[in-house]
Amino acid sequence: MWPENTVFDASRHAYGNGQYRQCHACGHGIPSGTMVPMLADNADGVPHSLMVGRDCAQSLFGVKMKGDLRLVGATK
Repeated sequence: MWPENTVFDASRHAYGNGQYRQCHACGHGIPSGTMVPMLADNADGVPHSLMVGRDCAQSLFGVKMKGDLRLVGATK
């Protein structure tokens, strides 16, 4: 469950390039579609959801995801 008032798809990369879902951090297409869900607060304390590719999650944010994420039902 996302916190109340979470902002979704605010990244300029959130909508993909039509072929693959894109990493919200860098914009690269993710052919596998395996994304790491992340939550970050902006300067005003408003939570924002990010769907980040595994490589960016580890190299940019220091998060190493193990296994596969299976989202069931609505993600918002």
